[in-house]
Amino acid sequence: MSRRRAPSVHTHGGGLKHTGQHEGRPCRLCPEDGIFARIRGRRGHILSSPGSQYTSSKLAACSAVPDVRLSVGRTGSCHDNAVVESLFATLKNEWYYHKRLLDASTTKHKAHEFIESYYNRFRPHKSIGDRVPAEVMQEFFERFERGLAYDPKAMQTA
Repeated sequence: MSRRRAPSVHTHGGGLKHTGQHEGRPCRLCPEDGIFARIRGRRGHILSSPGSQYTSSKLAACSAVPDVRLSVGRTGSCHDNAVVESLFATLKNEWYYHKRLLDASTTKHKAHEFIESYYNRFRPHKSIGDRVPAEVMQEFFERFERGLAYDPKAMQTA
C-alpha cells in the first residue's frame, strides 16, 4: 500500500499577497482561484508566515473545508523555516549569483537541476552531520525495508 504525501502550499517565499483588490485578476488566496484550487479534493495544508493576510478570519473561513489545515509559523521563532532558508541561501550564493539566465522557464529548470544533481547528491549538509542527503535518504529506505521485512503488519498502522 502506498501513501501519498499531502500537498503543501507555501505562501511565504512565493510572494503571495491578499490585498482584497483583485482588479479582474485571480486572487491566489481565494478558494475558487488559487491555493485552495490547487489542493481541492485532496487532503493538504497551507504553510504561511504570521502576516495579517494569512491570519485573517476571511482566510480561516475559506480554509474551513474538510482536510485542509492552515499552518502558521510562530512569531519570533527563527527555527521554523531554518532548513528552507538555508536551502534558499545556498541556492542564491552557490548557484544563482554565478549564472546568467535568460528566462523564467530556463531558470526554473536549471534551479531544479542544481538541487537534484548537486545539492541533494554531493553537497554535505550541516543539519544532518555534514552528510549528503541522498546517502541519508538511502539509509532511511534500507532501514524501512528491513523493518518491513521483519514485521509487514507494522506498516499497515503507520
